[in-house]
Amino acid sequence: MSPDGAPEEDELQPEVLADPLDSIEAEAADESKPDRDAGANVSTTALTRDRGGGLAPTDPFRRYMAEARRYPPLSREEEQELARRYRDHGDREALLAVLARRGHWWAALGHATPAEAALDEAISLAEALDDTKRLLPAIRWLGVAVEMQGRMAEADSIWSRLNRLGEERGDRRHEAWGLVGLGHTAWIRGEHGKARRDYESAIAIFREIDDVR
Repeated sequence: MSPDGAPEEDELQPEVLADPLDSIEAEAADESKPDRDAGANVSTTALTRDRGGGLAPTDPFRRYMAEARRYPPLSREEEQELARRYRDHGDREALLAVLARRGHWWAALGHATPAEAALDEAISLAEALDDTKRLLPAIRWLGVAVEMQGRMAEADSIWSRLNRLGEERGDRRHEAWGLVGLGHTAWIRGEHGKARRDYESAIAIFREIDDVR
């Protein structure tokens, strides 16, 4: 993997992987730097201070990035092994592991476009495999990637889905992350009352499950 987080051309060889990753490889080849327009509609100041100069309740993306560092990217050897499992045995779980981890790291590094492509594929596979463990994190990082591109209405839908699925599937942590995302987009729109309510609801859940990092 190159220093900027984008995979090198031979990292997942075309003959090893089938079509689902080919399109992502092509997009990643154009991603030598983080998306310059990612989050162009979002004011960094707005994330930390309200219109009167007071501090905002939180900056959720700081925690997103802290979370990303807890899960290192796959090594080249690990990716090649997973790719061979997919090539030789049609192991879709192996392909899902590659797509999910790549999407996660591309989003964390600011490569919003290839992150979105990888995560869309990961979500489709996770749904087909009924893999909640990978589905909910993929939805969460898709929300980050979409927000970075300034598509707040679409991000709202993603965060709402994450919140709902987390509640339905008993994953309170991702239920809370959905609320954090909804609070974040509300704050950016200037809906500070809603943002505060969403943040406080998320904090209450994190405390209930003893996740107070």
